[in-house]
Amino acid sequence: MHRTDIDGLRAIAVLSVVLFHLGVSSHLSGGFVGVDVFFVISGYLITGILQEEIDRGGFSLTEFYHRRVRRIFPALFVVHVCTLLGSAVILFPSETKDTAREVLWSLAFLSNVVFERAGGYFDQAAKSSALLHTWSLSVEEQFYIGLPLLLAALSRARPWQRRGVLLALAVLSFVLSQRMVHVDARRAFYLVQYRAWELLGGSLLALGAVPQTRNRIALEGVGLAGIAAIVWSVVTIRGDTPFPGAWAVPPCAGTLACLYAGRDRETIGKRLLGMPPLRWVGLISYSLYLWHWPVIALFNARNDQMTPRDQAWIFGLTLAVSIVSYRYIERPFRRKPYQVGARGALRVAAIGMAAVSVLSVVIPAAAARLRPSSVLADEVIGYTKYGIDLHSGTCFLNSGFDDVDLFRKDLCLKLDPKRKNYLIMGDSHAANFAPAISAMHPEINLLQATASGCQPARKDSGAKRCTKLFAYVFDEFLPTHRVDTLILAGRWPKASLPALRRTIAYVRPFADRVVVLGPIVEYDQSFPQLLARSITENDPGLPARHLLPNQSAVDKAYAGRLDGSGAEYFSIYDAICPKDECTLWASPGVPMQHDQHHLTLRGSQLVLTRLGPSLFR
Repeated sequence: MHRTDIDGLRAIAVLSVVLFHLGVSSHLSGGFVGVDVFFVISGYLITGILQEEIDRGGFSLTEFYHRRVRRIFPALFVVHVCTLLGSAVILFPSETKDTAREVLWSLAFLSNVVFERAGGYFDQAAKSSALLHTWSLSVEEQFYIGLPLLLAALSRARPWQRRGVLLALAVLSFVLSQRMVHVDARRAFYLVQYRAWELLGGSLLALGAVPQTRNRIALEGVGLAGIAAIVWSVVTIRGDTPFPGAWAVPPCAGTLACLYAGRDRETIGKRLLGMPPLRWVGLISYSLYLWHWPVIALFNARNDQMTPRDQAWIFGLTLAVSIVSYRYIERPFRRKPYQVGARGALRVAAIGMAAVSVLSVVIPAAAARLRPSSVLADEVIGYTKYGIDLHSGTCFLNSGFDDVDLFRKDLCLKLDPKRKNYLIMGDSHAANFAPAISAMHPEINLLQATASGCQPARKDSGAKRCTKLFAYVFDEFLPTHRVDTLILAGRWPKASLPALRRTIAYVRPFADRVVVLGPIVEYDQSFPQLLARSITENDPGLPARHLLPNQSAVDKAYAGRLDGSGAEYFSIYDAICPKDECTLWASPGVPMQHDQHHLTLRGSQLVLTRLGPSLFR
């Protein structure tokens, strides 16, 4: 029997994700948990169908994958092709090739593995991947390789034994997820073994792991609490929250509560979720999820900040396309319009995959021929995937490494009595300078204590990697290990000035010199893309028009307020933009920056050269 409240849950899930990606409100910072809601619903529905077929002796693995093909592939194929065509028109040929590779990995349902290796879900580079959202489809399909086989293997087991096996697997997956989220958050976010517990939660509910109550008051309370838990998660969880792990429990538990409360009785929560507008959005939720991100990603690739008007028309366009997709692609194929059996449908799906794979080769090749770009522009675009060794996971804790125990004190804070000891502290901007300093000044023993998003100041609030790492360095290491020079660097906002002044006063007794490297030049778009566009469009002034103007004022404020603080201030802004003419190239073919606000290695070296020998006297 079709449940309208599940349509409502799907609507909440997809709208949370879409509005989060559009950035319509800071109050929807946890909108990405909509995917977790989908996972629970999927596990619940599919396990229920599979177990019913097994119990009546009608289970067929071929038929199961036949249904998955009809459900997933038709709309996905169309999105793949349209995304390729949109990339060919909007992006550079080299970027279209990247999109084509994403299509191929998506067809193989391995997107999650590829994106985990490429970077975090919330990283700037990930936002340019037009098929980033297909990671969740990959997780589901990988899960459904094993679940039908497991349920079939347990077909002769008693119900409590079946539930016991799935519960053990769910607990194991959750424990691994909770551990991994503090060791490598990217792996915990993307990989199926750390997400399986969410789908298994739905599976357990479908198998009757929670006895059904007939108490109406209890059901009313459970249903409303479930809705509240999902809403709370959407407005409370943020991109820097250690996720999934324990923080994924509220949205998943909320979804389970709604599914449980609405199973047999009509409740207030079920009526709320079953309201016609929510039901309608829920019906098109798959298409809406598929189409929204390519539209947003392609828009962001060539535009500045998304205005409220942009958000409105992008949402309207995505909604219209999704309605058409549901009406003319999804629904017809679900209803078996062609008289082909399961094996025939699987063969058609294989042909479709082959056809899309061929287009993934043909379309980028045609784009390169019809819209050729210069060799230099293609080389510059390659810097959007630029990687620099920041000693990640040892001396630099990025957002995917929140476990401070990973910081190698023995390597990163090892003094050398034969050389001058410099300690650099701060965020990724500070880490950017570490390889350049080591390469240019081998006579210096460089110590490094850096963590993503962590300004080098003594404070109690912030991510654990920030507070714990810097508390150790400030309160334990420095008082007992004097250094020649302490360098504090970061992506400084004006609001951090008071905390920085207090930090300088505190550390002065522990270092012969305290040096502050000021804020860097920032752009409102990816700097390599701006450079490539300026080359292709013969518009050398284009990068300057995308320069964030407030950085100059922040730099001047730091220079003025730190005068007399006991620290030496070096202006990174002036080193990059002498006389307000910003340097674009660190050397021929090498841009100064590889994203909106991070220097390339050659860019860091050029800045250090311009700062002069006084920095390392």
